[in-house]
Amino acid sequence: MIKLLLKNSFYFLIVQIVSRGISFFLIPLYTAYLSTNDYGVLEIFNVITIIIFAAGSLQIQQGIARFLPDQTFNTSPESKNILISTGFWFNSIAFTFICAIAFLFHKILNQWLVGDAVYLTAFKLSIISIWIGGISSYMQMLKVWQMDGQKSAIANILAVIVTIPLTVLLVLKFKLGIVGIIIATIAGQIITLFFLIKHSFKEIYFRFSSAILRRTLLFSAPLVLSSLAYYSWNFIDRIMLKNYLSLDELGVFSLGIKFAMPFSMLLVILETALFPIIINQYHKKQTANKIKLLFSVVLFFMFVIWLLVILFAKEIITVMANYNFNEAWKIVGLSCGTQLLLGIYFFAPGIAISKKTYWSIASVGAGSIINFCLNFFMIPTFGILGASISTFISALLYIIVLFYLNNKLYKIDYHFIRILSALIILLSLIVVVHWSNISGLNFYILLYFKVFFLITITLFLYKLLINSTVKRLIKRLLIKTYKKNISVS
Repeated sequence: MIKLLLKNSFYFLIVQIVSRGISFFLIPLYTAYLSTNDYGVLEIFNVITIIIFAAGSLQIQQGIARFLPDQTFNTSPESKNILISTGFWFNSIAFTFICAIAFLFHKILNQWLVGDAVYLTAFKLSIISIWIGGISSYMQMLKVWQMDGQKSAIANILAVIVTIPLTVLLVLKFKLGIVGIIIATIAGQIITLFFLIKHSFKEIYFRFSSAILRRTLLFSAPLVLSSLAYYSWNFIDRIMLKNYLSLDELGVFSLGIKFAMPFSMLLVILETALFPIIINQYHKKQTANKIKLLFSVVLFFMFVIWLLVILFAKEIITVMANYNFNEAWKIVGLSCGTQLLLGIYFFAPGIAISKKTYWSIASVGAGSIINFCLNFFMIPTFGILGASISTFISALLYIIVLFYLNNKLYKIDYHFIRILSALIILLSLIVVVHWSNISGLNFYILLYFKVFFLITITLFLYKLLINSTVKRLIKRLLIKTYKKNISVS
C-alpha cells in the first residue's frame, strides 16, 4: 500500500504543482496588472466554474470511478470500456447543454453575477472554459482511477507550457487583463483534452448503456447535493462579501485564500493517490492501522507548514503582492487552517466504504448552514476577517462530526486529544501573531520571537503527533542513509 501510494503520489505531485501552481506563481503578475475589483470578478467566475463542475454531470465521474474496480465490469475489456464510454458521453452532453443555456442568457447572468457589462466578454469566455474543462476533468479522473498518473502529469505539463507564456503575453503586452487570463486558460485546456483523448481513444466507444447509467447515477446523484453543499459552504463567504461589502474587498479576500493553495494542493495529491488504494484495500486487516500511521505523519508536516504561514504571512504578502492587497495577510493563517481541515476528510473513508452517502449530505449540509449563519452576523462587523473566522469554525465542526461518523462505520483509532491540543496551540499562535503584527513591535524583536516559536512549536508537534512506530522508521531510514553515505565516501 505504501509503495503504491508513493509511486502515484509522485505523478500527482507533478499534476498539482503544475495545475494549481500556475495561479499561485502568477500572483505577482495578477496583482500588478489587475485591480482588486478585477481580482474579485475573477474569483466570482472561479466560484461559478467550480459549482457547475460539482453538479453539471450529476457527479457521474464519481459513479464511474466507484464501479471501475467492481468485478462486474472486469469480466472483459469490452464491459469496462462500455462503462467508461457511458460516463464520457453523458458527461459531455451534460456540459454541452449547460454551457449552451448559459451562452443563450449570458447578458442576464453576467449582470446578475458581476453587475458590469465591461466583463461580458470575459464571462462568455468563461463559459467556453467551463465546457472544455468539464469534458477534460472526466478524462483526468479516468487516468487517476486507472492508476495512470504519468499521462495525467504529462497532460498538465503540456497545458502549462502553453498557458504561462500566453498569459504573460496577453496580460503584459496586449493589456487584456481578465480576458487574456481566460484565453490562455482555454488554450491550455484544449491541449490537455486532446492529449487525454488521444491516450484514451481505444477505451471510448460510440456506445451508451442506459442500464449502466442508472446504476452509476444511483450512487453518484446523491453526491451532487453533498458537493453543492460543500462548495456553497466553501464559497458562501465570497458571495456574501460581494453583497455586503464590494468586489474590491472580495479581491483582497480572494488573494488571501490563494495562499492556502499549497495546503489544498498537497492534500489533493494525497487524496488522489491514497483514496483509490483505500477503496481497493480497506478489507485487509492492516489497512486501518496504515491509514492511522500515514495520518499522523501527514498531519505533522501539514501543521509545520501551517505554522510557517501563520508566522510569516505578512512578510509573504508584502513580497508577492501589490500594496493594494496588503490587508490580505490578516486572513492567510485561518484560511490555511480551513483548507487543512477540509482537506483531511479522506482520512475518514467510512462513508465511502459503506456507501452511506446520505451521511455526507447531512454533515456537509449542516456545515453549510452554520457557515452561512456565522457569515451573516460576522461579515458586516469584521469584514474579510469575519468571513475567515466563520468558515474556519464551520470547517472545524464539520470535520469533528465526519471523523465521529467514520469511527462508527470504519473504525480507525486516531489520537484525537493530541490532535486537538496541537490545533489549540496553533490557533492561539494566530491570535498572538495578529496582535504582534499590528502592535508596531521592532522588526528584529518580532523576527526573533517568530523564529523561536517556529523551532519550539515544531519540536512540540513532533513529540505530540509522531508515535513510536514512525520514530523507529525515521531513525532506521536516517541510519541507513548515513551508512550509505559513509560507504560511498
